[in-house]
Amino acid sequence: MLDVYTKIVYNHHRKGVIRMNPRGELLKTLKKLGFELQENGTRHDKYYSKELRYTVTVSRSSKFDEDDARMILQEIRRETRKQGK
Repeated sequence: MLDVYTKIVYNHHRKGVIRMNPRGELLKTLKKLGFELQENGTRHDKYYSKELRYTVTVSRSSKFDEDDARMILQEIRRETRKQGK
């Protein structure tokens, strides 16, 4: 499973996929990785992966940029490595 995460994160860095709408692209990627919306908040949304048993918090701020998206993807990558998947 780590290969899938690594490939997606690598492609985002290499191809610059996150540039146009970083939050929208991140949400598409999270759905591809199996994350589902757990909770809608006024400032943040929480996405949960049943496979990883891991929750990611995504800001709804207009200042959300590609660096924020990249950090979240790296956080997911670290978690998959930690779990050995």
